Amino acid sequence: MTLFIQLFFLFLSIHSQQENNFKFIKDYQINAEYITTDQFKNIYVLNKNEIQKISFINNSIISYSNSLTGQIKSVDTSDPFRTLIYYNDFNSIVFLNNQLSEISSPVHLNDIGFYTVGAVCSSINGGFWIFDLDLYQLAYIDKNLKQTQKSASLQSMIEELEPSQIYLTEKNEYIYLGINGKGVYQFDTYGTFIKLFPLLDISHFQIIENHIIYLSGNQLKIYNTLNFETETVQLPENNVKNCRLEGATIFLLTKNRISLYNIDKLITNN
Repeated sequence: MTLFIQLFFLFLSIHSQQENNFKFIKDYQINAEYITTDQFKNIYVLNKNEIQKISFINNSIISYSNSLTGQIKSVDTSDPFRTLIYYNDFNSIVFLNNQLSEISSPVHLNDIGFYTVGAVCSSINGGFWIFDLDLYQLAYIDKNLKQTQKSASLQSMIEELEPSQIYLTEKNEYIYLGINGKGVYQFDTYGTFIKLFPLLDISHFQIIENHIIYLSGNQLKIYNTLNFETETVQLPENNVKNCRLEGATIFLLTKNRISLYNIDKLITNN
């Protein structure tokens, strides 16, 4: 674990109940259903079939929309030069470059044999992972749109679920399948199940080093996957809909605003 990450989680542990440790940076008056971020601290704003990208450096905004593919269900910005957008209505995926221009034609999952998909995420290996609701199975699709890895069926483990409850991400050579009310399932890159982290109130989440970061009410939860302990941080805003963490910057989505805060004491200690 890097020194920065160590200091960050030490800081959150010590000051988890003190709101004044967050230093306000700036905010954006904007309506958003959901936001995500990338490693460069750019913000991606989702509204129905449109995604906007706000530059952290100069606040410039670019956008992408496609009225022919329905509403956006999820966006994966783990590679900001290859952003993945998943459209549930038409069961299709679009890849965008860092200017939000299409890299290639949309991938129609029906055409490659996947008809009911619960979640999709990008892979560092150039393809993408899906959770197939027909088979209750993870599948890896390579850059040639061929399935090269899959998990065993998870139906006996997961039982019934709703597609809206499912979240998927790849990080540090592991795949994490989050299901609200059940927890976060960890797999290796061969699709082999490793363990279940029993985080029943999980929704959208991030993986940072050996921690699962997620929002619960107006609190940030930090779950350590090594010692299974959870730290709780009271956030400096109320009615938080969505939260992201990039370095020492926290992005908070409330009703009509995105607020950015810096943890300046952490930077001083670093």
